[in-house]
Amino acid sequence: MAGSDRRAESRFYRRMPGPGWLFAFLAVPLLLALIGWAGLGRTGTTSDALTLPTVNPTATMSETASAPTPPSSTAAAPRGDYPAWSIVRSGNGFTLTGEVADEETKRGLIDTLKLVLPGASIVDELKVTPGVRTPDIGGLGGLFSAAVGIPDFSLKLDGGTATLTGVAPAQPIKDSADTYAKAAFPDVNVVNDIEVSAASPSASAPPPSATTTQARPPAPAPGGACASLQADITGLLKTPITFVTNGATLAAESQRLVGQIADKVKGCPDAKLSVTGHTDGTGNDAINTPLSAGRAKAVADALVADGVPAGNVTSRGVGASAPIAPDDTAEGRAQNRRVEITVN
Repeated sequence: MAGSDRRAESRFYRRMPGPGWLFAFLAVPLLLALIGWAGLGRTGTTSDALTLPTVNPTATMSETASAPTPPSSTAAAPRGDYPAWSIVRSGNGFTLTGEVADEETKRGLIDTLKLVLPGASIVDELKVTPGVRTPDIGGLGGLFSAAVGIPDFSLKLDGGTATLTGVAPAQPIKDSADTYAKAAFPDVNVVNDIEVSAASPSASAPPPSATTTQARPPAPAPGGACASLQADITGLLKTPITFVTNGATLAAESQRLVGQIADKVKGCPDAKLSVTGHTDGTGNDAINTPLSAGRAKAVADALVADGVPAGNVTSRGVGASAPIAPDDTAEGRAQNRRVEITVN
């Protein structure tokens, strides 16, 4: 019995699967696949059934409604974050001290000063410190142009205060420097300590004696040559004063023209002249304002060299701010590039 049981058990485990097992092995996966296909088919296509719900990209969770708003990148710059530096003029030279952010800013500042005061000597003591805040060079160009008539002008910046000093020959020059300084430093306190020189000594001199009156030549009559001085200068300036291209050096023919103007002015020793330089609108203020100031100063220097008292002549540049013709044609731009001389 024991031997026959072992043989029966051996035959059971060695028997091949019958047709029923094979059918179940193949039919069950096929049935599951058919069920899944039928479920997907109800929506038409499998891609439709798997489409994810859309979400409005601008929608936010209710919990984020009370989140703090991040600070705007256009917020006003904090006051007092400029490094200490200064620009001091002494006659025909400038001394620069302090820190600037990069070499490009440093070169731009020096080039601007050379345009405002051609031939100026520059003592460069600036140190490049990446990351420090420096003013807009274009705004500084306007400030230096406004102060070109102040031989001892200085600008000192310390944190939140910019201080202007020097002696201006007239109140409008002081006011112009103040305006440009506030434009260059919109977020600091501008202290304008520029002084205005006293009136001409002759204004407070005691009345001359009879002897002195007889010895001194009589003043020109109101109807004399000095009464028409402005008209004479305006007539001469119908021939425009010209310069070398992109520079502040008088062209040869204009040197003779300025000499003719000087001859008219020398006959009127009390006449005060204001020389104003203008450019067309090509370029930007960082170039145009210093260029116009340099050209105006070149004319003023030529007048002085031809015999007009230096104390009787001031100059300034206003760039493209006062056009007299449309700037969209070559003819209009040529009219806007000019130097005006006004008798005060």
